[in-house]
Order: sequence, then C-alpha cells, then structure tokens
Amino acid sequence: MTQSRLVTLRLPLDLIARIEARAHEMELAPGEVIRGALEAALTGVSLPEPSREARERAALRASIARAEGWLSLQSDLRRQGFVLRLHEGTQLAVHSWPEDRFLLWLDTLGHDIGTLSLAFRAPFPGAPPFPSLRPAFKSGRGVSGAA
Repeated sequence: MTQSRLVTLRLPLDLIARIEARAHEMELAPGEVIRGALEAALTGVSLPEPSREARERAALRASIARAEGWLSLQSDLRRQGFVLRLHEGTQLAVHSWPEDRFLLWLDTLGHDIGTLSLAFRAPFPGAPPFPSLRPAFKSGRGVSGAA
C-alpha cells in the first residue's frame, strides 16, 4: 500500500479555480486532479480526458449556475441537446432534446425543483406552486365540521 502525507500548498486563486473546474468536469475531488497533474508532469503521462457523461454533467451544472429563470435555463439546455421535464408533479428529470429520452434525475446534480423554484422565484412551468399543500377543510366549518 502506498503511504501518503498531507501537504499544504499556497496556490494562486486562478489556478485553484481551474483545478476546481477540471475536478467538476472529471467528477473527481480537487485533490485527485492535483495528484494526477503532478504525476503526469513527473512521468510524462497525460491526464485522461473526462468522459462524455462527465462533460455533459459539467455542462448541465454550468447551465443551471448561469440561468436567470426557467426560460433561460430551458433555452440554454435545448441548445446543448437537453430539456427538463416534470415527473409526477414533484421531481425534475433531464431528458435528451429533441428525442425526449430520460437521462437522469436533476437531483443527482445537486439541484431539485424546490431549490430552483426558490432561486428563480417561480414554480416550474406547468407545476402547481406548492404540490404538497392541500386545503385542510372543505366544509369551511372548522376542524370538527360542526357549526
């Protein structure tokens, strides 16, 4: 088993940002990216390219991060070949566009309908604003139903 030791480095902020971006692309921890880059620099073996799935997930996360609302998010996603679809009124899924095939649940990217609705200050188009809230009383006479 390879032994390891904790090392602290002082790095420029722009380099840290690039490390974090590459880690998101590759779906790795930033430490793994740094270890891979050091190993590649010392042995001459280059880092593997991120998988297609990892690149797509990074593109989805970037679209969500720059979106100003549901319309801008859907427009950006469609340009990239994706679209959001509502399932059972409570869960968002990423589908391929225009084929409309299910790809993944949005919450696997760290976002859900609730957090995005709060961020965009609007419910997902076509979704009830608060699907879990139901009227408690239908008679209007109070809890017991008596007058």
